[in-house]
Amino acid sequence: NIVLTIDTKDWLIVEIATAPYPGREASAKITYGTFDGFQMPVEVKVHLDVKNLKGEGRVFGEEHRRMDQLNGDVDVYYSNYKINTNLPDKIFEKKRDD
Repeated sequence: NIVLTIDTKDWLIVEIATAPYPGREASAKITYGTFDGFQMPVEVKVHLDVKNLKGEGRVFGEEHRRMDQLNGDVDVYYSNYKINTNLPDKIFEKKRDD
């Protein structure tokens, strides 16, 4: 199951959340900026919380230690957007069916 939170003013996804199995959750919050008149992501904050990895045969790291819990945050930043650079307008024209 995935839950999307939508900014209905600009029709942008601002948050994503999922909990595919008990004790496992992931979420992302998205912040937008305006570039050449387009709303584009500037920051995505991801949170991961995965518990109960015991008994699944997974090992991590050089020491092959079993992980009972994996959680943390990742921040992704976007910058220096180039929107439709060097693309001719013709590729965006709708073809007419005659």
